[in-house]
Amino acid sequence: GAGQRADLQRLTEAEAELQTLRHDFDQLLQRSRLQLDERERRICELETANQEAAMVQHRLAAREQTLRSRLDALQAMAPPTRLATLQRQCSDLTRRLQLAEQQRDALRAECAAAQAHAAALAKACHERQAECAALEKLIGPTGAAACRDCERPDCAGCADLCGRRVLCVGGRNQLLEQYRTVVAQCNGRFEHHDGGIEDHRQRLEVMLASADAVVCATDCVSHDAYYRTKRFCKRHAKPYVLLRNSGVSSFVRAVEQLGTAD
Repeated sequence: GAGQRADLQRLTEAEAELQTLRHDFDQLLQRSRLQLDERERRICELETANQEAAMVQHRLAAREQTLRSRLDALQAMAPPTRLATLQRQCSDLTRRLQLAEQQRDALRAECAAAQAHAAALAKACHERQAECAALEKLIGPTGAAACRDCERPDCAGCADLCGRRVLCVGGRNQLLEQYRTVVAQCNGRFEHHDGGIEDHRQRLEVMLASADAVVCATDCVSHDAYYRTKRFCKRHAKPYVLLRNSGVSSFVRAVEQLGTAD
């Protein structure tokens, strides 16, 4: 009985030890599988990197071969020939640069001319608008009675010459009556000198001295009368307006300027 009990105890201890060994073995087997999987993954990554490195090496080898071929071709050429080739290429690039600079300068000049033309057109448009506005303001009401009964808010801004004598130097003869009407409607007195065509230039000096304001049409007047009128008005501080054309609208604009001048 004592022997059986001892054997039973040893058997129990052996079974417990066997259970412990089995648990350790399972853990060891699991760790081994994990390490094997990590090793396989690492091997795949290294193979991929190796393939990419091989492709890069292949491209570099092809590039090296191309450069070596070009270098061999250059070395095969004689030094004077290589120098001439380089000089020819440099001359071609210089010529292309000069052409580009010339085109740039031409474009800049065209742009400046276009801007100047646009500014001149804008100025002319502004002057035409001012002339049209002055003409509309003048021909809107007709007569003093119409002005008294007019309810337009801009009637108060109509030109008033206050009885001053306005001398017109030059201009178109067929428009003289219209000039005279414009001055009369603005409460002024109209006088005319043809600018040296038939009237004597000595008479121009007398008329300039007696006039209170002067309007000179630059397109229908002699050079002598134009410069005499300009110098006389500047020297005597007499109000004057130089018209760019002899149209009625330009004349109306000039009268309006004289009427609003101090």
